[in-house]
Amino acid sequence: MGIILDVSHLSPAGVADVLAVSQRPIIASHSNARALCDHPRNLTDAQMEAIAAQGGVIGVTFVDSFLNRANPQEASLDDIVANIEYMLGVVGPDHVALGSDFDGWTMAQEIKDASCYPLITQKLVERGHTPKVIRQILGENLFRVMRIVMG
Repeated sequence: MGIILDVSHLSPAGVADVLAVSQRPIIASHSNARALCDHPRNLTDAQMEAIAAQGGVIGVTFVDSFLNRANPQEASLDDIVANIEYMLGVVGPDHVALGSDFDGWTMAQEIKDASCYPLITQKLVERGHTPKVIRQILGENLFRVMRIVMG
């Protein structure tokens, strides 16, 4: 049996340390792309690539300040989708998921709670993503890692 480890709260060096000793995939459950929003909790391309190389998953968070550090109150569904699409370009569809982080944070404008998930699905459909990729993002990737780690 393994451990599901979330590296979202770790520094870049901490993420590298975890990857160096991990024998199973890891999950960064709520981190966005630092290239789109320079927040210390967001991941660099190199960190995302390293997580993906070990079969891990990155969960896009809906936290407004992780989407738009300069003007968090302006963070939107489009920012969430931009992070998803950016990560798809960096690590591919097997390593991207939704990470929400509804626990005590302020979310992007359109995303108030889990009942808003269909808005994300709709936007991904409108942007031309295949049903297979959408299913992976909506949960299949996380379940895959959970099965690998937990047996």
